[in-house]
Amino acid sequence: MYSLEELTYDDDFSTEFIVVKRSEPVWNKGVQTAEERRISVTGVVFPASAKDLELVEEGDRRHGLKTFLTHDCPLNVSNTENTSDQVIWNGNRYKLIHAFDYAPWGYYKAIGELMGASREEEAEGEHE
Repeated sequence: MYSLEELTYDDDFSTEFIVVKRSEPVWNKGVQTAEERRISVTGVVFPASAKDLELVEEGDRRHGLKTFLTHDCPLNVSNTENTSDQVIWNGNRYKLIHAFDYAPWGYYKAIGELMGASREEEAEGEHE
């Protein structure tokens, strides 16, 4: 099998996006908060295919799905120990709903669902 690591850095295919790693929520003076750690990565972004949708429960009802490939860091979804990563790309925020660890072949893959404009984009729109 070929390594796809080189593809995730190829200028013809790659783009930059931000992976948001969220900590477990904590209560502080009655307010629930979670810290975010942002990692700028290079990778490939493209619409989710029909094959990808078969892997996601009720995939035919989901809207705004994108597929993200990167070699820079693992992409994770919710489990009992952490919350799902999010991706900010082109001013929109996507919550990862399905992840694949293809590290032996040079990349990580995840499917993200559109959540809406990122907070930074919303804040910029208020100032205009």
